[in-house]
Amino acid sequence: MEAEIDRSFFQKRNITITSESEIEDSNILIAQNIGYLYRGRKKYGFKKKYFLWTHEPRFDTNYVKKIQKFFWNSPIHIMNVYTGDIYINNYMIPFI
Repeated sequence: MEAEIDRSFFQKRNITITSESEIEDSNILIAQNIGYLYRGRKKYGFKKKYFLWTHEPRFDTNYVKKIQKFFWNSPIHIMNVYTGDIYINNYMIPFI
């Protein structure tokens, strides 16, 4: 039931979740592990945008909101517990 609610939320906003075979058609790659984004960035470069979102502190420990080590790499935008922008209060998890 919960997955159906999430899926309809994305469909109303014209956002589709794709499999690896359909990544060529996507505009943005979103992952909860930065390793997946590094591989995608290596393959697609500036053709796509990259976004890391995770509420699990073990999946990403970056304290910056954007990673761009070299100017020839496309930046990876980050939202995690350490950047402080996934919750209103980092000490309270909302139950919706």
